[in-house]
Amino acid sequence: MNHSQALRAYVDENDKSVFVCPSCGFEKRFDASIFKEKKKNITVKCKCGLKSELTIEFRKHIRKSVEIIGQGTLGKIDKKFDVIVKDISLNGLALEFMIGDRKHVKELSSGDSIKVSFELDNDKGWFISKDCIVRSVRNLRVGVEFRDDNFSKKIGFYVMDS
Repeated sequence: MNHSQALRAYVDENDKSVFVCPSCGFEKRFDASIFKEKKKNITVKCKCGLKSELTIEFRKHIRKSVEIIGQGTLGKIDKKFDVIVKDISLNGLALEFMIGDRKHVKELSSGDSIKVSFELDNDKGWFISKDCIVRSVRNLRVGVEFRDDNFSKKIGFYVMDS
């Protein structure tokens, strides 16, 4: 099977998306709702014969993969701990706890409040401190959503600057 690079298809508010062949430019609009609760990575074959891996992206905001050391405070136990910000978007973060603090992951539940502070690794070195809500806990990875839109311009510029 001759695969090209992995492609992304972003889904709009009506659960529609578009596949664009990187070889011939053929465009195909499709209903992405059938993939919402299923596999998000599929193989598509264009009419020109090229097979491509396609990731169907349902997120509202683009995420940027990062490795930024920060600090968190879990409200219910008033405990500070070190985290690694693994990705960032306009509305949240994915975090991993540093080795010495991983025991605290089991204390987290969806809906918990957590404050996360870190310095962006751009040339501006913007300091970000956000009150967040825990949305998911999977193994060592914790997904949090920002409670407000403070710093949203700085985060937006940062995320869009690849």
